[in-house]
Amino acid sequence: WIGDTNPFAVLRGAVGTGKTVLACHAAAEMIRRTGRSGVVIREGDMRGFNWDLPHDAIVILDDLGNLTGQAVLENVQALVADRFARDQRTIITTNHTVDSMIDAYGMNLVDRFRIAVNLEMVGESRR
Repeated sequence: WIGDTNPFAVLRGAVGTGKTVLACHAAAEMIRRTGRSGVVIREGDMRGFNWDLPHDAIVILDDLGNLTGQAVLENVQALVADRFARDQRTIITTNHTVDSMIDAYGMNLVDRFRIAVNLEMVGESRR
């Protein structure tokens, strides 16, 4: 995926299976290859999100689906829609299934993930 033209990757799996570690290593390799900057956004940061991201930053949206509330929902939807529209590299990690993501964020957001590289992380927790 690092050399692919697909801008989105979604890493799904249980807690402790290495989603965030893999996302950070993939982003670090993309940064090394391209010289772009990288930003990790935890879903908890979405409550008061600052939209001042570097234009071509590689973004990791970590632990998507664990928070609720209208402000979080709107900010996550806006961030993903913006990244999708601009074909910007975005890595999403989540513990949730597709169905639970649809329940939390709606089909409009989750439908964008269909084109993503989707990886299922399996195994026991390493925490």
